[in-house]
Amino acid sequence: ALPELTLHLCGAHQWRQEAVAAGAAGVTAHGKQDDLSTLLRISRVLIAPVLIASGLSTKVFLAFEHHLPVVTSPLGTRGMMLHHDPAAVSIGRTAAQFVAATVRLYTNETLWRAQQLRAHAHAAHHLGTGRLQRELRRAVSQVMAPATHRTS
Repeated sequence: ALPELTLHLCGAHQWRQEAVAAGAAGVTAHGKQDDLSTLLRISRVLIAPVLIASGLSTKVFLAFEHHLPVVTSPLGTRGMMLHHDPAAVSIGRTAAQFVAATVRLYTNETLWRAQQLRAHAHAAHHLGTGRLQRELRRAVSQVMAPATHRTS
């Protein structure tokens, strides 16, 4: 457990109400946020227990871009191409695994640094504008290449 930890909870109004009702110490419920940049910059770990796919992949990608390690559920990695580097993210399938992964990542500086670097490199190579530029160049070069198989 991490009693000194402050958990910043962002999301739907219902989650904020539940956090307030639970009276959990160390929880700051922000509600829905249009821009997470400030919170991502001051955070050590993004915790994303995805139960339904509802735009959270975007938040995981933003965390990667901000050099922020991530703990998520298997659904939270959907579309992130993590089969190339599964060590770029920590995954919890049960509540106990989720908590253990969060504590391990938060307290182990070596693991935190390694995941931080891998996640950012993964995002830059597989998900960011660099990949888009490479794919666009490849597509344009294929279109512009001389046709050797055409018949008139």
